[in-house]
Amino acid sequence: MKKLVTILVVILTLASFQKLVAQDVINLGVNDSIASTVKSYTGTSTELIIVIPNGYTNPEFTAAKSIVLDTLTLHKFVQKVTIKGDGSNPKLLVKQFVLPQRALNSFTAQGLTISGVDEATSTSPYSLTGYMFNCSSAAINVTNLNIIGCSVADYRGVVRLQTSGLTVTNLKFDNCVVRNIGYAASSYNIVNAAAGTILNNITLTNSTFYSINGSFLNISAIYSTVTAVTIDKCTFDDIMINTTAKYLLDLTASNTTTPVSITNSIFARAGASNKGVRGGVITSTNNYATTDWVASVTANMFTTTPYTGTYAALFKSPTTYDTTNQLTTIGNYAIADGAFPAGVGDPKGGTLTALTAPRVSSDIRFNGSEISVPEARTINVFNVTGLLLKSATNANRLSVSDLPSGIYIVKAGNAIQKIAIR
Repeated sequence: MKKLVTILVVILTLASFQKLVAQDVINLGVNDSIASTVKSYTGTSTELIIVIPNGYTNPEFTAAKSIVLDTLTLHKFVQKVTIKGDGSNPKLLVKQFVLPQRALNSFTAQGLTISGVDEATSTSPYSLTGYMFNCSSAAINVTNLNIIGCSVADYRGVVRLQTSGLTVTNLKFDNCVVRNIGYAASSYNIVNAAAGTILNNITLTNSTFYSINGSFLNISAIYSTVTAVTIDKCTFDDIMINTTAKYLLDLTASNTTTPVSITNSIFARAGASNKGVRGGVITSTNNYATTDWVASVTANMFTTTPYTGTYAALFKSPTTYDTTNQLTTIGNYAIADGAFPAGVGDPKGGTLTALTAPRVSSDIRFNGSEISVPEARTINVFNVTGLLLKSATNANRLSVSDLPSGIYIVKAGNAIQKIAIR
């Protein structure tokens, strides 16, 4: 009998634990408030996923309010929060995300078109006072702050860290397009941090950044807290415009320890007299810069093979914002045919092949005969001319063993990847 009771106790304990660690997914209606939905959540899961539908009109933005996920709104059990699109890259107008003043394992924005203004109706391309994350009055403590598979636009700054004691351990942009940040004479940018705040690791991968005013990563005030900066497979253009003597990344000249890795990236236009990286220990490989990337000090160009043309020769329609043709663009750009000599930098020659799709996502796996993704979604396989060859709906796997040898494009939800069948 005692043994039976013990077994029942163990079973009940495991059942309770399973309930506690599970995730809850909430699918919003087109008019549902994010903050109100989170506040009314009464579950005990540690991870909460909010799914935004196509055609969403969030009440917070239309009522001129931020999306508040503070300590009073977010249930004490919740350690991970993800706000993600339904696969259609729905629009989410955000004045500001307000995070709780307590420890949070992660906050993730994923698969969304996020903007500080409504571009269809606004007379200004920027929110002159808005920040996607404006941590100016609350000492938040977030281990992982992730922006993944998003288009982010029209803010004074993206991440502003202003409160002493505030901690962000890992900040990551992956598979994103970030544009229209800051405005003329603005000092705000992608990341701006004040003394007393803590930011450890910064990772920018598979992303395009353009039309950025001011500096880019201004972390000179907290350089001693930064343990690593990683930039890989990114494209930069029209950076530090309307300003002079700024740095793409400023860790201060006295910093001789922070590792800065810059690889597989393209650097195009920058404002006159601006520079590359100040401080840190730079490792750079397979990077390219146009002649109008004016990081005038050679050591700050972090390029092994500088490109001899301008941005206009390198990119097709570089000022056109393209949200529909992801198969042939780098963010909003496409590499011009013949821009690089074959075998030196031409995407068709091989050296920059990885850069022809900065929206590459590690979500997509390919073992030589089968494509797999971590969660069910629509999987499409195209040839290099854009012809759809195979498709699967609401699937985790798709066999391509019947396709002939060649290069193909896989699109799964918002993720995109090139594969080679041999």
